[in-house]
Amino acid sequence: MGSCERWAYKVMEYEEIKELNRSEKSVVHLVRDKGRGTIFVRKILKGRHGVYKTLQGCPHPFLPKLYEVTVSDESTTVIEEYIEGEIPDAGEMSDRQLRCMVRELCTVLEFLHGKGIIHRDIKPSHVLLAGDGHIRLIDFDAARMPKEDLEQDTRLLGTKGYAPPEQYGFAQTDERADIYALGVTLGQLLGDKAKKQIYKRIIRKCTRLDPDKRYQSVRQVRQALSQTREAVLCGGGLILLLIAFLWQMSPPFLEKRGEPTESAGLQPLPAPENPRWDGETGIGIWNMASDSGLTEREVVKYRWKLCRKDTAEPPTLEEDVWVREDAMRGNAWKYVDGVPTFAHNFSMEFWEDGFYYFAVAIAGDGVSCADSPYVISDAFVYT
Repeated sequence: MGSCERWAYKVMEYEEIKELNRSEKSVVHLVRDKGRGTIFVRKILKGRHGVYKTLQGCPHPFLPKLYEVTVSDESTTVIEEYIEGEIPDAGEMSDRQLRCMVRELCTVLEFLHGKGIIHRDIKPSHVLLAGDGHIRLIDFDAARMPKEDLEQDTRLLGTKGYAPPEQYGFAQTDERADIYALGVTLGQLLGDKAKKQIYKRIIRKCTRLDPDKRYQSVRQVRQALSQTREAVLCGGGLILLLIAFLWQMSPPFLEKRGEPTESAGLQPLPAPENPRWDGETGIGIWNMASDSGLTEREVVKYRWKLCRKDTAEPPTLEEDVWVREDAMRGNAWKYVDGVPTFAHNFSMEFWEDGFYYFAVAIAGDGVSCADSPYVISDAFVYT
């Protein structure tokens, strides 16, 4: 921590430049240090806001620096960094900039939750894009740290439309309250891109009314967004390959072979057989479909999904519990009892204790065959 972060400030050392905000609970001024001429934001909040003391000892590049925090029984005074920034505008940002912004927002929330801090007022106006090109998450006036002896929050704060139901006295808020507000905020920050199905699914899961049905950590949200990006890139590559293939397969050539020039529909491949867990290793294994027409030495591609449940009751493919999904090449195989058997290590995907299931399908090429149906494994108990 640099020496500038250890300066001690007193009220008489400032001159007020202008008032930024005033309410029943706080007064915020833009102030200048008379000695150095540096500009800061000064907040005087009613009551004790000990979370600012915690934040002062937990600096992060995506949070404003806190130079001085004074807490008394009647009020809390905070001197913090003045950030010359603006609310991000999705219409003026590239896809790459948007993804970077969202990733940084998830990163700083993960950091806060790791310190036991719940922001409780995530919304677009509290996310600034600073001059260095990175975000700053601001305004912790509603933030709190969960207490084990409370069944619900003692102060009902937050912004209507962004705060989840439990934040209005139905239960004590935890990090899932921030996940709800994060989902609403993502919908605002992404603009028209939020209408894309790949983002709608993530936002919808973030904003479930039942906290148990949301993502249970911001890390899960960030991973889902990362997979979305990979899926988009992979999908774009497959489209280009398909276009190149169709360009070469001109109608005259197809007619010479006696094949129709229009697709008559693709037949799905047979599903993998007997998906199961390999003991207690966290490795999922399955057999090649006996009537697939493929051989074990071909580069077979698979799609998989992963879910976690609190009980051993098997999920269905229609349930909204499959929070991880990806694709793989089936080159990790061996013979088991004379049958080509494929394996994938899922252990790095587990995020908390519970019963895990994976579902696997053979990926079609989209030209001569379609994906097979998914088949669900047995349960794996992770502790």
